[in-house]
Amino acid sequence: MKTLDRQTLTNILAGLTLAVVVLPQAIAFSTALAGVPPEYGIYSAILGAFIIALLNPSRSFLGGPNSTQAAVIGTTLIPLAQQSSNSYIGYMLT
Repeated sequence: MKTLDRQTLTNILAGLTLAVVVLPQAIAFSTALAGVPPEYGIYSAILGAFIIALLNPSRSFLGGPNSTQAAVIGTTLIPLAQQSSNSYIGYMLT
């Protein structure tokens, strides 16, 4: 079996650290602040990480779900529909 070089091991450790921190945070933001099911938080964290990795040339920029976005979405949509209803999720996705 081929041994991994130091850079590859560092990248794997960084990815695992990111997953341990961001996934629970994204679930909490989606359910508590935005009022949507937890899978939307997981999807936003995973897709955000992929998009940032592909399109962002900066090594220090961190993208993904954050509490400000979730709070704004939640407070904006509460008057329009009941949380976690189909219409609420439809408003959130548009």
